Amino acid sequence: MSETRDEVLKARGLSKRYRQGDEEIAVLRGVDFAVGAGERIAVMGRSGAGKSTLLHLLAGLDEPDEGTVWVAGENLTEADPARRAAIRNAHMGFVYQFHHLLPEFSALENVAMPLRLGGRGVAEANETAARLLSRVGMAERLKHRPAALSGGERQRVAVARALVASPEIVLADEPTGNLDRENAEQVFRLMCELSDERGIGFVIVTHDAALLEGVHRVLTLVDGTIE
Repeated sequence: MSETRDEVLKARGLSKRYRQGDEEIAVLRGVDFAVGAGERIAVMGRSGAGKSTLLHLLAGLDEPDEGTVWVAGENLTEADPARRAAIRNAHMGFVYQFHHLLPEFSALENVAMPLRLGGRGVAEANETAARLLSRVGMAERLKHRPAALSGGERQRVAVARALVASPEIVLADEPTGNLDRENAEQVFRLMCELSDERGIGFVIVTHDAALLEGVHRVLTLVDGTIE
């Protein structure tokens, strides 16, 4: 089944169930939505509503019981593990509440990593990473390791890492949840600016209502379905 390139991510009929003793718990029930190039979508819902499960399915880190996910026109659900990893590296970026930077590497090395994994040479990857880190206000901190950076600085590095390869889609799980209000606003503003400039779609799981002004649509998960 072919998908349009304008839809950088598409989910159709996603359902996921887990067993808890003798009981089967339906976490997601036939979730349908698509994300266009440059479109930012927020996913909200109470704790346990299935937001993280949805992100795992969209990333191909877990398999749905029913339904399909397409990324940049490729069927992620039916791909084998090696192809899924290749799709993620080529087309997807990830931002988490806790930055998940590699502690033994500098800010520059962390951001250059996706490019190196994609086959770029060291010099080219570092040059591209340095340009983007400068863009996010980290030009003077390239050689610092995560332990030497503030929380806001680490998250800016994490955003740069997610965007350095210009992915079609970024999945963000509570990207500002560990930041104070000032840093949260700065990081989210940066995400919106780079999304607009590069045409990158975003799916943002958040509890922060202040972020909703910067998104195009809000999807609310209730009882495993989208409202």
